[in-house]
Amino acid sequence: MGDDEGGLNARQLVPAEGGEWHGLLFDNSTVGVPPALTWTFRVPFAPVGGEPAALDVEWLPVAAPGWQAMAGLAAASGSFAEPAEASVHLAGHHRYDRVQLRIVEQDGRRIRVAVTVAGDIDRLGPGRSRWRAGWCSPGSVCSWVGWGRRPMRWPS
Repeated sequence: MGDDEGGLNARQLVPAEGGEWHGLLFDNSTVGVPPALTWTFRVPFAPVGGEPAALDVEWLPVAAPGWQAMAGLAAASGSFAEPAEASVHLAGHHRYDRVQLRIVEQDGRRIRVAVTVAGDIDRLGPGRSRWRAGWCSPGSVCSWVGWGRRPMRWPS
């Protein structure tokens, strides 16, 4: 989007059911990257003009003792890929420079998060947007206020 006619309006990005969150332990000793736990969150939106849309927040370093103790934690990235990446996927990959994510609360495997992105690098349209997620449980289908979660299996 982001065309000469003004691009996408933030109100067109309506959170929908589905989505996911998970942690990734990553390292690369060949280039000197030490082991680090980062988190990924996917926020699906209702189709825009018949096209699927979603927000991905990847490589976010939420300093947590484990996935069972996430409530109240937050993380931010002030520049794209330094360290996190936030992108809206809509007929392409549209990057946002800054992202803030807060885990509002947790009930067992379910979490609620609030996500704010800003700095529309690819000129999609919305310069700053915020979404709030409802409850989500890994391994089960959830309903969301703001965005959803697809089923995901966690290790025992």
